[in-house]
Amino acid sequence: MKLVVLTLMLLAAVLAMDLYLPLGVAGGVPYVAVVLVSLGARKPRWTTAVAAIGSTLTIVGLLFSPGGGTLWVVLVNRALALGAIWGTAALSLLARFRSTADDSGRLVGDGVALNQLARTVNSSLEPTEVGKAFVEQIGRLIRWETITVHTIDPDLGLLASEYRAGAAATHSRSGSPAIAESFTLDPGTLHSGRLVNTVDGGDLDEVFSPLTVLYERGLRSFLVTPLNFDDRLIGVLTLALSTQDGYTNRDLDVAAQSGAHLAVAIANARVHQERKRQAYERSVVAEIGLAINSSPNIREAYDKFVEEAHKIVPFDRLAFGAVDAERRFILAHYSHESGKRLPVTERPVPLQGTQAGEAILRREAVVAHPHDRDEVNTRSPSLTKLYDEGFRSFLSVPLFRSDIAIGVLGLRSRQSNAYTYRYVALVERIARQIAGPVGNAQLFAELEQTEKELRKSREQSSSLMENTPDGIYIIDPEYNMQFVNRTFSGQHPRELFDRSVFEFIPLKYHATARSVYDRAMETGEPGNYEMDGVGPPGAEISVSCRVGPIFDDGKITALSIIATDITEQKELQARFIQSQKMDAIGTLAGGVAHDFNNLLTAIGGYAALGADDSQSEGLLNHYFNEIITATDRAAHLTRQLLAFSRKQNSAPVRLDLNKLLLEMGAMIRRLIGENIEVVSLPHPMPVVIEADPGQVEQVLVNLVVNARDAMPDGG
Repeated sequence: MKLVVLTLMLLAAVLAMDLYLPLGVAGGVPYVAVVLVSLGARKPRWTTAVAAIGSTLTIVGLLFSPGGGTLWVVLVNRALALGAIWGTAALSLLARFRSTADDSGRLVGDGVALNQLARTVNSSLEPTEVGKAFVEQIGRLIRWETITVHTIDPDLGLLASEYRAGAAATHSRSGSPAIAESFTLDPGTLHSGRLVNTVDGGDLDEVFSPLTVLYERGLRSFLVTPLNFDDRLIGVLTLALSTQDGYTNRDLDVAAQSGAHLAVAIANARVHQERKRQAYERSVVAEIGLAINSSPNIREAYDKFVEEAHKIVPFDRLAFGAVDAERRFILAHYSHESGKRLPVTERPVPLQGTQAGEAILRREAVVAHPHDRDEVNTRSPSLTKLYDEGFRSFLSVPLFRSDIAIGVLGLRSRQSNAYTYRYVALVERIARQIAGPVGNAQLFAELEQTEKELRKSREQSSSLMENTPDGIYIIDPEYNMQFVNRTFSGQHPRELFDRSVFEFIPLKYHATARSVYDRAMETGEPGNYEMDGVGPPGAEISVSCRVGPIFDDGKITALSIIATDITEQKELQARFIQSQKMDAIGTLAGGVAHDFNNLLTAIGGYAALGADDSQSEGLLNHYFNEIITATDRAAHLTRQLLAFSRKQNSAPVRLDLNKLLLEMGAMIRRLIGENIEVVSLPHPMPVVIEADPGQVEQVLVNLVVNARDAMPDGG
């Protein structure tokens, strides 16, 4: 509309000028300029109309302009003006028609190329093949030195993958690697694309952030085209040249049309890939179910689980923790990283304040992608140590069996933003798949541990029974033996099975033993009894038997008998009694010897006085001397008795052991009895020592008595 108004204003101005100037001047020629201006209109008919109006106004000017010049000159000028007007219009329209024809041909060519591009990129459902096919075809439509196709995860709004070809591909990514990067895209570019020519690289990051990398590689002209499908941005197409002003609006239009075909191909490939991925995930999940059920050993099952799960879920470390829901503890009992099982400390950890505890409380997966250490400390301090080890993504999924929390599956990744919604849903699905088998495996492991402890307890009990010196017997209510660990009869324990216990009890003890058994069986009251002469002839022993009830479901079903060999104990008891007797005899002997020594002192004293008074009488003096000698011998015997009874104080003197031994011979023979022969073998040379004679005699007496006790049948 603006061009029409401008054209009409120019026609009016030329007419006014023509009416003002005399006829001799070529006033119609300026209409040629107006015709040229009309070429800017979209439709060629306006140019024809302007030529007709200009011709009409030229004739009007001939009729109404002021007079001047000859008639033929005026007519020639007007004819030349009309010729110039229509000649210009004709030539301009012809050039326009040719340009339109060229454009039509170009459009037809572009259409053919675009159709070929659409057929090619849609011929494959593999993303990489789609990218390669697009690169091959787009070069027929638009020049490029580097081409990049970014796909976008519509759920997360992150760049999901990148395909790049051309000059910059050797410096960056090629193929279709998986990435997870944030990006910026100008809203205008998002809807209609963008043609960018830059010298200094300014604002490239705001248009589309990956352009900055291309600018750093020396590229200066960019076509950025959004790839939209079903009103959702699924990718961005970027073409780049190193020359300035390398692209036109026509290139932008072609890029937009090409991008539309590419978006459809990418969407189709995504659908195909999603179906393939889901089918593969289903097969892997099925394999995980088989793996976790294939081995009763829980840790071997976990190893197989890790091998399968790694095929569909990204993680650098995986851990299982068993949960004690009542005590609110978690017990780490499996951890795997970098292809090997890690040692775990089976130490209970409180669930409160942990990601695992939050997952159990919420009964759903909990994921964390912290940006820094402060966020970890604030949200889940238990993950701080893992964050310091380089992990950046954390996922904990609870395991429930029959609505009871039995464990937590924890995945850790060193990659940021590793656990998208799809992975979280997948791991939750896996958790539901393995919860039952894991619970069964845990029960099996607990049962195996219980059986192991039971076997150990049985082995200990068996070892204890086999090595105990006591005989242990179990008899049924009929008093038949059901268990025997050892016997005192010389028979093998198996030979006594199901035989009456009374077969091995001396007849004189039957009544006593039966009384104890009956009382224990009826009332549950323990009892005991002793027996002598148990065992084969020549090897009889004394036995003490302790009897106790055995209960089963509150009822007495058997009796236990523990038989202890007390033969040595009885012998020691007899020796102790004998020793007490000897102590009593010694005490009595000491008292008698003391009193007798007083009498001997008086006798010896009076004999000495008599000997002194009868020195002139030889026979009487001899009798008194004999009395003195007998008194000295009796006093010596008294000293021995006092020494034996330990009533005499220590008085060390020089003495000959040979002489002392010979002097004690008579006393020793009387002490040990006539059934034992005493032989004295003195040393050929005197053996002189300094000691208390009484104490030395006591030592000899003790040695002789011990020797006698060691030879009960004589020697």
